[in-house]
Amino acid sequence: MERAATERSGSLAAASMQHADLVPVLGADRPLLTIWATSPRPEQLNAGAPADATIRAAKSTPDGFEDVLDLVSARLDGAFPAAAGLVVVADRTQVLLAEPLPDAPRADLVRVDPLPSLAPLLEHRQSQVPFVIVVCDRQGADVYFSSDGGEPSAVDVPGADGPITKIAAGGWSQRRYQQRAENTWEATAGDIAAEVVRLATEVRPRVVLVGGDARTTALVCERLPNDLADLVRELPGSRADDGSAERRNHQVRRWIDTAVAEDTVRVLRAFDRERGQGERAADGPAATLASLREGRVDVLCLHDDPDDQRTAWYLVDDPALVAVDRADLEGLGVGEPREGRLADVAIRAAIGTGAAIRIVPAASPVQDRMGAILRW
Repeated sequence: MERAATERSGSLAAASMQHADLVPVLGADRPLLTIWATSPRPEQLNAGAPADATIRAAKSTPDGFEDVLDLVSARLDGAFPAAAGLVVVADRTQVLLAEPLPDAPRADLVRVDPLPSLAPLLEHRQSQVPFVIVVCDRQGADVYFSSDGGEPSAVDVPGADGPITKIAAGGWSQRRYQQRAENTWEATAGDIAAEVVRLATEVRPRVVLVGGDARTTALVCERLPNDLADLVRELPGSRADDGSAERRNHQVRRWIDTAVAEDTVRVLRAFDRERGQGERAADGPAATLASLREGRVDVLCLHDDPDDQRTAWYLVDDPALVAVDRADLEGLGVGEPREGRLADVAIRAAIGTGAAIRIVPAASPVQDRMGAILRW
């Protein structure tokens, strides 16, 4: 128990997420319309092709969602083209969830079922890692930060008072002028580092990205504590408005994507280790759902292929009561089991029992696209 708690409170907590805000959507005992939509290509924008195609597909469903389709269409139109994709969940009267995605979902999808299909939304959320970004020069720094990887806030760190340029004055005073400039640079770097430390306490960043003037950058990094220095990655470009912002933003995305991939690797290594010890891992759908039923799952590891139509069984009134075989639930004598897509049943059970979820690649050590790291 102690080892599992330690693991969860450290690297796995940073790499996995719980989604308590989705409980109301998952608790709906009525048909739900789930849509995964991809943003239109530029040449399609005027035609409104993706929204139109999605609405046409939704109209063809047999469950009578006509009254809500105007609301769904408005969400699609409002999200694009700023977002690369959108996940929508609606019942027959209202949109329950509409979350933009920075990357397109694996496929466009229109599905009606009492259980929504939320894997692309979960995958998007796990890519939103907290960060601190520092762009500095000898006059101060612009510091951007986010605790959830979303739209960043910003603070300005002004430079310290004093000369910032070394002057080749010559004679006995030259060294004194140069030292004053060095002292100003170091004071500015100290102020920037102190602000980064303060923000890191609040944000708990997964990555700290630092760029700008090379000398100031080095001085700032020297003043960071070891735990933050280990998170530092270098950014190109300068603080000046010199056209380097686009290149820097591209590198920011690359470093964040790298951090996300590292988190996934960390979870899968923990899964592999626990499976090898035969104690705290469940491998494959049957073992994973049995562990969810027992409340033992700490982190659900799942790859959801939208074409995967495997099913499992669940009870409406208790998200923990799930099984691959209907007989396993009927034997409990606690209600009438319902059938749903395997991935959707597992996601509902994980969220309902407080487990974290990690969406993993298809090529992973997890058997049949589903496994779990266990609490005990």
